[in-house]
Amino acid sequence: MTPPALMEASRDEWLDINGCALRYRIEGQGDPIVLIHEIGGCLESWDAVAAVLAVDNTVIRYDQRSAGRSEKTMEPFTAHDLANDLAELLTALGVSRRVRLVGAAFGAAPALLHAAAHPDAVSSVALLAPALDIAPSSREILEARSHGAQESGMRSVLSSSLDRAWPESRRTGNSEFPRFRGRYLANEPHGFAQHNEALAEIELGDALERVKCPVLMLAGLHDVVRPVDNVQAAAERLPSATVVTIDAAHFIAAEAPQVAAAELLGFFGGGEHSSLRHVDIPEAEFSEEQRAAVAEAVAGVRGRMPAPMRAWLVNPELAARAQALGETLRYRTSLGPRLSELAIIVTARLWGTPFEWRVHSAAAAQAGLDPHLIESIRLGILPEFDAEDERTVVDVALALNHRHRIGDALFERATAVLGRRGLADLVGILGYYSLVSMTLNVYEIDTAGATSPFTASEGATDGLP
Repeated sequence: MTPPALMEASRDEWLDINGCALRYRIEGQGDPIVLIHEIGGCLESWDAVAAVLAVDNTVIRYDQRSAGRSEKTMEPFTAHDLANDLAELLTALGVSRRVRLVGAAFGAAPALLHAAAHPDAVSSVALLAPALDIAPSSREILEARSHGAQESGMRSVLSSSLDRAWPESRRTGNSEFPRFRGRYLANEPHGFAQHNEALAEIELGDALERVKCPVLMLAGLHDVVRPVDNVQAAAERLPSATVVTIDAAHFIAAEAPQVAAAELLGFFGGGEHSSLRHVDIPEAEFSEEQRAAVAEAVAGVRGRMPAPMRAWLVNPELAARAQALGETLRYRTSLGPRLSELAIIVTARLWGTPFEWRVHSAAAAQAGLDPHLIESIRLGILPEFDAEDERTVVDVALALNHRHRIGDALFERATAVLGRRGLADLVGILGYYSLVSMTLNVYEIDTAGATSPFTASEGATDGLP
């Protein structure tokens, strides 16, 4: 039974934890996901990501001590103290299910320390641009930043902190940056300094090696604070870690929230309690063929095992060949991401597959599809198209799903608009993601007890269900 604290409506509350009043917020219902913010951040750093995750999960986010609107303490603290705060907060909230932890930058440290100390209470961990160690030269920068903030205020340290982590070239057209900057400047200087000092003195010991659950690390391709090679080096210390690169700088959750949320959903899947039908094969029980199939998937473009492969693994050859086909059809066709993702979300809508929809609707938006078009498809309304190639993709998808063939006129139009290879690629995408949808639905991967994202509309047509 879900603890009463986890069933409350979304609002800010405070709890006294280890002698400090921590602000927290709980949204949604389902398996718990805990979001831990970065230095200079607060629970609002996760706004856009939390909105996606809370559709079918209980999302718990909080301001760490001396940050956001939590109490500002006078005593210094360490990453281990922050991990103790996390453990005590979850206990106070009555969280009894295994949690999934997400930590950004220095927020990764308490997440991993908690996972190492409480292996039975954590099912998986995801880290965004994780700060898990510090070079001597960086320690000097942090100490100077701490001193500068306390002596001259937050604005005096912008050039060495925010401007470096979220460079000017990455701000154009991003509506979140002004809000992020405003919250950053509103930090209480002493609390900000305390967090920088805690990072400067970070010492995790053998905690990374003791984390046994799966770990996903997201690395920003444009991150100069925690570059990709730094994240990869940290991943090598973990027994089961995967690195995925994101087109972003350091503050991934704020700069690329839809992509981050899609990666998190893909990694977390449906949660351990989401299905009565599907049982994952424990890694320790993998056959050589199953282990090889998973290794091939992890070494590929995705950097992880795709969700339906969890079911396919009972037949290792099916798992290996299907995931390889999927990698080709998603990433290496002539259609490009915009049209490929359009075909995938139409398939997800026609099959009524929530997991596939959530992951790929976010990817479709990132690929440049009009949000109004995506919303029309979600509601089951045949969209009005400005682009002929988009109209053609949807017409082919609907014809094949409803009539199982296309007429001569549509064949000629599709060939003219998409090209002969483009049409072949489209048929492959529609077929493969129908297989994915059937698998997710049969095994109820992220469907049992989940809230459907699909809403019937009075404007719905025969084109979409």
